[in-house]
Amino acid sequence: MQINYLHIMLSFSILCLFNIKTKAQCSLFADSDKNGIGNSVEIYCGDSVQLSAEGLSIGLEILTEDFNTGGFGSGWSSTSGAVNFSNPCSPLGVDGTPHAWMDNNTDVPRLLQSASYDLSAATAGVTICFDLLFAEQGDASPCEGPDEPDEGVYLEYSIDGGVNWVQIHYFDPVGGHDAQLVNWNNWCFQIPLAAITTNTTFRWRQDAGSGADNDHWGIDNVQIFENDVNSEIKWLHDNYTYPTGSTGGINPNSVAPTSTTNYTVQLTTGNGTVCTDELQVIVRNPSYSVNLNANPNPICPGECAQIEGSADLEFTEGVSNIFEDDTYQEQTGTPSIFGNPGSVQLIDSIEVSGLYNQTVTNNSINKVCITSLSLITPTSPGALDLSMIEIVLQCPSGNSINLVNVGDLSGSLADSICFATGGIPISSGTSPYNNEYAPAEPFSNLTGCNTNGEWKIYIQGTHNQPGFLTIPKINSQGWFINFDSPPSNISPTYEWSPASSVSNPSIEKPEVCPTSTTTYKLVMTNGNPGCATDTSYLTVNVNPCPGCTPPTLVINNLDICATDTGDLSNAIAPASDPANISFYGSPSDANSSANPISPNVTAEGSYWVRAEDPHDPNCFEVSEIQVSKTIISYSTLITDENCDAFDGEIVLNPTGGSIPYTFSIDGGTTTQNNGTFSGLTGGAYNIEITDNNGCLVSGTEYVSSIGEPIIDDITTTDISCNGICDGEISISVSGGTAPYTYQWFDENNIPIGTNNNEISGLCAGTYSVEVSTSMSTCSTTELIVLTEPNIPDPSFSITNYCEGQTNNAIITGDTGGYFSFSTPVTDGATINSTTGEISNGIAETTYSVTYKTPGNCPESSVELVTVQENPIADFNANPQVTDISATDISFSNESLGAVDYYWDFGDGSAEVNSFNTNHIYPEVAPKQYTVKLKAISNFGCRDSISKTISIVLPKTQYKIPNIFTPNNDQQNDVFKLINAENIKDLKIVVLNRWGNVVFESDKIDFKWNGKLNNTGDNCVDGTYLYKITIKNYLNQKETKHGFIQLSRGH
Repeated sequence: MQINYLHIMLSFSILCLFNIKTKAQCSLFADSDKNGIGNSVEIYCGDSVQLSAEGLSIGLEILTEDFNTGGFGSGWSSTSGAVNFSNPCSPLGVDGTPHAWMDNNTDVPRLLQSASYDLSAATAGVTICFDLLFAEQGDASPCEGPDEPDEGVYLEYSIDGGVNWVQIHYFDPVGGHDAQLVNWNNWCFQIPLAAITTNTTFRWRQDAGSGADNDHWGIDNVQIFENDVNSEIKWLHDNYTYPTGSTGGINPNSVAPTSTTNYTVQLTTGNGTVCTDELQVIVRNPSYSVNLNANPNPICPGECAQIEGSADLEFTEGVSNIFEDDTYQEQTGTPSIFGNPGSVQLIDSIEVSGLYNQTVTNNSINKVCITSLSLITPTSPGALDLSMIEIVLQCPSGNSINLVNVGDLSGSLADSICFATGGIPISSGTSPYNNEYAPAEPFSNLTGCNTNGEWKIYIQGTHNQPGFLTIPKINSQGWFINFDSPPSNISPTYEWSPASSVSNPSIEKPEVCPTSTTTYKLVMTNGNPGCATDTSYLTVNVNPCPGCTPPTLVINNLDICATDTGDLSNAIAPASDPANISFYGSPSDANSSANPISPNVTAEGSYWVRAEDPHDPNCFEVSEIQVSKTIISYSTLITDENCDAFDGEIVLNPTGGSIPYTFSIDGGTTTQNNGTFSGLTGGAYNIEITDNNGCLVSGTEYVSSIGEPIIDDITTTDISCNGICDGEISISVSGGTAPYTYQWFDENNIPIGTNNNEISGLCAGTYSVEVSTSMSTCSTTELIVLTEPNIPDPSFSITNYCEGQTNNAIITGDTGGYFSFSTPVTDGATINSTTGEISNGIAETTYSVTYKTPGNCPESSVELVTVQENPIADFNANPQVTDISATDISFSNESLGAVDYYWDFGDGSAEVNSFNTNHIYPEVAPKQYTVKLKAISNFGCRDSISKTISIVLPKTQYKIPNIFTPNNDQQNDVFKLINAENIKDLKIVVLNRWGNVVFESDKIDFKWNGKLNNTGDNCVDGTYLYKITIKNYLNQKETKHGFIQLSRGH
């Protein structure tokens, strides 16, 4: 049980607990990714919520089993004797009819198994529903319910006839008093896709309990049905629709309402029935904690203050969370007998949920308390107490700490023992320990653990009492854990007004410099439009201030040249009072002595100097220094030179700066005191004018030659291809007095063309043009050169080649062109346009190949190439297979179209250049040799062929005798092979007439002396059967059977 003193948040379960009966058409549940209570969740304004929906629409019914006959349907079974169909705990059941009840007839395991069903036709999924009831913990048998975590019931399925089972759901007793379990409720589950087969079986299984009289439960009204393939689930606020036949899921479109809003989801079945459900999102406005301050306040005229809107935006409030399990627990341990240790352990868990802080921090856990912990020893003498016990706290992440170590406690009772940071040492306590104690290991060791989830407490120990039979029990009436969930804050956004007198109106601590008492308004938001805001006000008072007499400065504003750097110190006249001087870019910085700047400045404008009393830095005066820049400009009056008469003139008229000026038209090399410069020729002049303060302006001016035309631009078009006359020249002219006369000349100074500024149809060469004006004898002439490209070189070489080989052409001229056949080719041959390689060329065919250079003036050349026919290599060997006694092989050449031949005999000997040949191979051992003949035509075309010569051993030779006389007369004393040759392996077995082995060997030169395996007793005279298996050097086997007569002749 969870108790939240300020705010309760519960996790909402979906698609586990339904109330579906056969007549119902659909069920639908709305949910979200936030913790909530019932069909509502709470968020803070600005948060978003992910909605989800789960629904069912019943399709074809596959099974209904209601046990109303007082027994099972066909194919159902259970643990023998476990089921009672007249349950006294709930005689009317869920609907006044019989049901299957697991009572006190048997102990665990208790199993209830269905028949096998074909679910394969269910394309939209399958749902199984049933009513379930747990008896309540502590009631009388057969109505005593499960309470331990492992005493619950599993719902499972099998698809292999019950060999293997897969869990669908586990019903945890949750202490034995859970209202959903100790009352009849209908549960529905979507069957996993893997369970939808032609042979699916279901079962309910309980395999842990405390004996036949404990942990009873039952089911009723089992239904299996196909989901409605035509159902549709849709959210009405955004019309988001899940796929047809789907059971729902997450709506990908999250919502972020700024006020409490209800969201409706609708399920429409295939026959038009409509189900709806609604989720209310309760929106809580943020809570602002504001503290306004101004420092200093009040201020003197001309001073500034820092105003501060210190604020936290709380989006969760502080909560003290207690999670409790008040279930009575008693755990029996294992006995210790005659010195063997026994053990006892009690494990209890609490499900923690709804904590906003997801991980344990240093101060997250306030305390952990256990109610009435006792150790009971029903047999005597036991002499056992709590000193044998350790208590362990485990977080959902699996980390744990010891609250109590073995030996820390004494006595047999701890009444409401608590563990808290800052508690007293456990060593100072005595039974019944009703105080708060420091845990053996600090709660901070659990830092980083998940807060939400299953917390466990282990109360456990071992004992050893020699000579006594002692069975202890641990008894606990429950425990709880108390968390501290402090407020969670974020920084708000700020907006100060009036903004004109605030240094930065959007920060927490701006600076203001009011000239009179001013009230500032601060509006804070959480950054999300539509959410609640906070408005606060702060007044900064400006009062007349008594005090010191600050130093007085005499300021001479600065005037500097446009490109110079000014020194603010030069603005302070020597007559100023002594002071400590510093410079600033704003009056507020100067008043607060913040962000001083260098006295060297380059920009014009206003600067401020702070003059502090050398003995009192708080006694100061702030003065403004204005910096202006001297900018000198000038205008000109220019008289152009008339046809090289040296009569040009420049008159300079400056403005700005201080007189007198000095003037120069040669970059300052020479100067004069007036701005008139006469007797100038046409050209460019570098102007410099300097005022009385040394400020300078410069520029470039031009004097033209009046009457002389100037050719400003010449545009040429060179000859496109060598030897063609398609060049062009055009000119543009200015100066002088139009109209202009144009006369063009070739390189021999012969007049060409017409009186025009353009001429065309020109060959490569040097041309000139003379331009004159009608109002003057002045003229100007320019030389112009037109070029032509070189003649492209299309030369290349290509050689004849053998059929099937490559023949890339070699370009000896200009690269970048392309190859082609000079005449169309129809025999399937193709040519690579880049390399000239011919593919699929036909033997004894000559092709004409053309190479054309790239560009607008291509040239081409033609070469012939012939595809030579390849020879055909062939030969015969006689013999091709022989043994080592005859290794002289005769080779006869059968090749066609060749003139030269080379033989490689494959044995490391030198090649032989001849038409036919003989070769003798080494008479050493069997071997195979690869003989290769290379045939070469008179064009160098080649072919080759290889054949194998096999040298083998002669045939195996041997004789088997039919009698031997082992009488030691040195004649025929042993049974052996006669004249055995070319045998690789051998195996012989000799049997007497009773089938007993009297001799065997795998030696080729075996010898049987007539004794049992050559070492035992003498074998009697008579006839013996032998079996011999022989393998030659070609790995060929032969097996022979026969009789050998043993006769010693006496």
